[in-house]
Amino acid sequence: MKYAGKSLIAACIICLLFSPFNSLRAKEFKIAWGLAAGQLTSAIGTETAGRFKGPASFCLGRGLDVYVLDSLECAIEWFDENGTHLAKYSLPLIDENNQKLIYADIACSAQGNLFVLEARHGAIMKVQADRRLPTPIIIPGLASFHLLTKLAVLADESLIVYEALTGTVIYLSQKGELHGAIKNSALQELVLDSEGRLLGTQRPEPKKMLLIAVEPRSGKRQVLKAFRLKSTDVALNVLGADKKGNVLIERSKENKEGKEIRQLIKWHKKSGTKMAQKLSFSLADVGMTRTRRVARNGQLFTVSSLDDGLKIVRHGSFGVSR
Repeated sequence: MKYAGKSLIAACIICLLFSPFNSLRAKEFKIAWGLAAGQLTSAIGTETAGRFKGPASFCLGRGLDVYVLDSLECAIEWFDENGTHLAKYSLPLIDENNQKLIYADIACSAQGNLFVLEARHGAIMKVQADRRLPTPIIIPGLASFHLLTKLAVLADESLIVYEALTGTVIYLSQKGELHGAIKNSALQELVLDSEGRLLGTQRPEPKKMLLIAVEPRSGKRQVLKAFRLKSTDVALNVLGADKKGNVLIERSKENKEGKEIRQLIKWHKKSGTKMAQKLSFSLADVGMTRTRRVARNGQLFTVSSLDDGLKIVRHGSFGVSR
């Protein structure tokens, strides 16, 4: 397999993210792959004695299947919505110069194809829906960017990549042709709405936060909603959107003593009004992080790290498009 471009150091991408917490009306299952051979897990989910080496990211499939990208193992692990392991897809380990490939992120298209971002050479691996061997999409211009961290796929399977060093959003065709770039660090999570626009937040003044949508092809920006911030607000993040255009917002607040941070998750309708449903969490250990994803039907998932694997929480009926 041949790649164009210089070798890039992006190993700092390989980190995982996830912290455990409890939630109302949530279904939990544990992908406990750190178990010794033959030992069973008491949690719902797989009893396979596998082991994650370095899970870097995960995505949701067309249904509610979960795909975990293990960067150190150079593999994709496929699980159903109940945590049962279905298959493993191996990715190339090294390039033609015997350098280890660095896989940073994974995304699934509406057609069911998987795309994996390889950060060392600026390439993207495509795994077809029939799960044949992965084929590389060579993108020579992408190798000039030094810290590729995120990947998203639009409805027509054109691609979006985020480069963290310069805060650049890179728009590519299905064949990997470079069609444009936008410098906007507010879009770093590459959250897409139902119209294929990138969602993010910008803070034009200390007590105001804007929810914005940016068209990746043209860079056209639209303000969807303005939030007034209080002194107790720590952060406001966009988690995702459903097929009806509703947007899921995570708001982090600290108490008056500054000793506890709670996260409040609410749906906001396309019209800008809030829905009645909400989730609230208390973070005992703020130093740990977690990753959340929103499925196409609006279902919210959270992945947390455990000593012996990963825990995935599907938050009941919360967020399912009505």
